[in-house]
Amino acid sequence: MKLIFANVAKTTLAGPINSTTTTIVVQAGTGVLFPNPQQNQYFTVTMIPASTGIPGEIMWCTGRSGDTLTVIRGQEGTVATAYVAGDTASNRVTAHGLLADAQIPCQVGDPNGVIAGTAGDTVTSPDFVFDVVNQVVWACVFGSSSPATTIWKQINTFQTLLSNGTRYVNASTGSDSNDGLTAGTPWLTLQHAWNVLQSTINFAGFTIRINCTGSFTAGVTAQGGLIGAIAGASSVVFSFASGSLVAATNSSCFLASAFASFSIDCPSGTAVQLGANGTGAGQGYGVLAQGGGNITIVQNVQFNSCTVAQIGAFGSGSIVVYGGTLVVTGTSPSFIFAQSGGFVSQSTTATVTATGTTTYSVAAVNVQTCAIADIHATTFGGSVTGVRYNAYANGVINTGSGGATFIFGTSAGTVNLVAGVYGNGSGQYL
Repeated sequence: MKLIFANVAKTTLAGPINSTTTTIVVQAGTGVLFPNPQQNQYFTVTMIPASTGIPGEIMWCTGRSGDTLTVIRGQEGTVATAYVAGDTASNRVTAHGLLADAQIPCQVGDPNGVIAGTAGDTVTSPDFVFDVVNQVVWACVFGSSSPATTIWKQINTFQTLLSNGTRYVNASTGSDSNDGLTAGTPWLTLQHAWNVLQSTINFAGFTIRINCTGSFTAGVTAQGGLIGAIAGASSVVFSFASGSLVAATNSSCFLASAFASFSIDCPSGTAVQLGANGTGAGQGYGVLAQGGGNITIVQNVQFNSCTVAQIGAFGSGSIVVYGGTLVVTGTSPSFIFAQSGGFVSQSTTATVTATGTTTYSVAAVNVQTCAIADIHATTFGGSVTGVRYNAYANGVINTGSGGATFIFGTSAGTVNLVAGVYGNGSGQYL
């Protein structure tokens, strides 16, 4: 509770009380000298018997109505005793008020619309409450005696997860003004979902699955890690409903950089479709990990046409791992494009099947400058037009001795004489 004070608040009892009385009445017209506690507030009442003049019991007053005070007896190590009319009751500073740790009232959930409050000014601090559901502190930024008009703002940014969680995004019915906590209050955009979680959540080793529904016209550009995330694990999973779509213009569907990490999943039904255009930096990829970013494609994703590549990994420590059943279609320079130490790999096993008219204008798998595509546990199927692979400048494509036709395509792959490697990693396969 918040401790409040009034200056020169002193009076006497109007009648006697015993040691268990919890409402005391002071002399008529003097109750107004004392504070008027609101919810989760109190002030101290120090009792001084007229017979001794020695301060005795300290009470905590949690409510006042006129001259009647509602009190909690025997506080701060004092003993509740009987008093008579004329004994002094005063609001004094006590040791507890000076020395105790700050006490913040508790609230179950967001206090907006629930608790009235007082805003701070140049003299006094604002009211604070601790939200035991979301594990955050709220400060009153606009005070009112009415909960409906009081405005509370969350001040400690990170909510610590106590278990795995779920959020919701809906491209048709959502709003980025919603809280995203239920299917009835979804966010609108994938980017907003990432931004909110990155700026407000301490994951504490847990995971939040974002249930995504609908056709999205923009994806996610994720920069930077997540507080409390486990290294190498995806604390955020974009989980798409059957038949969802992400079509990114002048961007990529999913880009992870500066050690951002997340997963993409479509648990059942028709695969989520990813397609992107744009040729600027970070544009034109279905998924792109760069600058130490990490993306895991869990299952059931269809890659449509992409201006640069359907999967990209640039830079040392940048990793894309794919698994389950994937579908590719349309026209793209490459299915996989990795360079400058980027790494693309399948999880335990994966199947990539081309459908419709699928064309790769550069190479289905294009690896260069010390990048690696470890695809030995992938099964490629369907009809593809284009070069199977291209490896050069120390680029490595590991097929686990899969042979020259391991990757789909209509033209033979090429290995640049500057230390390109195709095969099982033991040397060039020509």
